[in-house]
Amino acid sequence: MNDLQGLEQDILLDAFSIGTGDAEAELSELTHSNIVISVFQFNILSRAKLTEILNQTNNKEYIAINQSFDSEFSGCSSFLISQNQSCQLLTHFIKDQENSEQLVNREEEVLREIGNVILNSGINAFSELFELAIKSSLPQYYRGDFESIQANCQHFNSVDEKAYCVSIDMQLDDVKINAYIMYLLKLNSQNELARLISEYINRIYPAQNIS
Repeated sequence: MNDLQGLEQDILLDAFSIGTGDAEAELSELTHSNIVISVFQFNILSRAKLTEILNQTNNKEYIAINQSFDSEFSGCSSFLISQNQSCQLLTHFIKDQENSEQLVNREEEVLREIGNVILNSGINAFSELFELAIKSSLPQYYRGDFESIQANCQHFNSVDEKAYCVSIDMQLDDVKINAYIMYLLKLNSQNELARLISEYINRIYPAQNIS
């Protein structure tokens, strides 16, 4: 698939922003607090490049919430956060817990719920944008280094696959959390996504047909 051009990337970024905005509202309601989620970077990366970038950070262990999705384009969506940052996220969401043992006991449950809200909000934004039905699986929880986590995503196991990677900031009171939302697509799904974006552009901006 050819690299997405400026307007195409802007459309995807708008969808990501709508999705994170919806997740922001839902998570704020769940916690009775003001959570702000902002998108600060969007990249389309090969598996090798994504692994290289994550390996350059100081984070050796991650938590991932993965969901597969299926429609005219299919793949795996993932909410990825470092182990250290996940502890801060848990502390904010489970304010009534008295000790670290209670936090650990509820870690998977709470992170699965957070990831589910964020991932479903993104999928719903794509569904509305492209006017199609998208089915999602139940969220799955994984812990480990990035190599082991991505091995659990059936849609991300060959060199022609790409990660549509969104870096986000989550502002929780006085704490800022950095995390990633990723959509991992096989080559045929990359082509389908490009086609859907092109059709959307022709429908909404007919004078700016870039195909």
